[in-house]
Amino acid sequence: MVALAIAGFELVRRIRLLSTWVYFAVFFAAAALFTIAAGGGFKDSAVSFGSSKVMINAPYALSQTITVLGYLGVLVTAAMMGRAVQQDYEHETFHFYFTSPVKSSQYLAGR
Repeated sequence: MVALAIAGFELVRRIRLLSTWVYFAVFFAAAALFTIAAGGGFKDSAVSFGSSKVMINAPYALSQTITVLGYLGVLVTAAMMGRAVQQDYEHETFHFYFTSPVKSSQYLAGR
């Protein structure tokens, strides 16, 4: 329950930042452009899913697209949320978390 409270606080804090919305817009644009390119919307681009018989809305094509964009999203999310833990150590507020009944695993799961 403590991890959910910490995660909720961090989520509300992150939603207020401009960088969160910029990342959202960039990933939305990347997904849209990739889907348009795979569907043949651009004359000079070629996106292949292994065979010419695979349609853009096929489960295999969707799985590949979501996987690639998901991997990139995990990297960006880890970098954004890892900064919260680093700020706790920079400002020496981690002492307050570890002297309370919060376990270190709950703290890291919440952050």
